[in-house]
Amino acid sequence: MQPDDSGSRSKAIKLGGAAIALIAALIIGYYQLGGPDAADQAAFRPYIDIETGEVFHYTIKEGDIEPIKAPSGKLTGYRAEACYWGKDADGKWYIKDKPTYVVLKNRIDPTSTEETYCPDCGRRVVGHNKKPTQSDIDRANGVTPEPDPTEAEQMERD
Repeated sequence: MQPDDSGSRSKAIKLGGAAIALIAALIIGYYQLGGPDAADQAAFRPYIDIETGEVFHYTIKEGDIEPIKAPSGKLTGYRAEACYWGKDADGKWYIKDKPTYVVLKNRIDPTSTEETYCPDCGRRVVGHNKKPTQSDIDRANGVTPEPDPTEAEQMERD
C-alpha cells in the first residue's frame, strides 16, 4: 500500500494558489499606486517638426499652444496623427505595425479646408485617425468575407 499523500498535494495546490494571488495583487497595486497615470499617458503625444520632418514625442502641459518648441529649438512642432495603413508592391492594403505620422493641414492653418493625405499610402488622414481593422483592410482589397450562415443554412449543410 502507498502512503496517502493527498495532504501534501493539497498543501502544494494551496501554496501555488496563494503565490498566484500575491503576484496578481502586487501587479494591481503597482498600477493603482505607482504605475503610469492615465492622464500622463494621454498627454504624451506625437508631434512633427514641420521644418525638419522629425517626429518627436511631447507631454502637453496646461497652457501649451501650437506650434510648440521642437527639438530644433524653433516653434515648429505640431500635433501629428497616426496612419497605420500600408500598401505593398502588389497594391494590397495591410495594417502597419509602426504608423506614419502626419500633421493635418488645418493644424498649421486653421482656416484651411484642404484635406490631408498620408505621404506613405495616399489615404486621407483625419483628426483622431483610427487604426484600420482587418475587415477595413479586406473591404479596401475588395475581399468581402462570407457572412455567417443562418440557422437554416447551417442545418442544410449538416
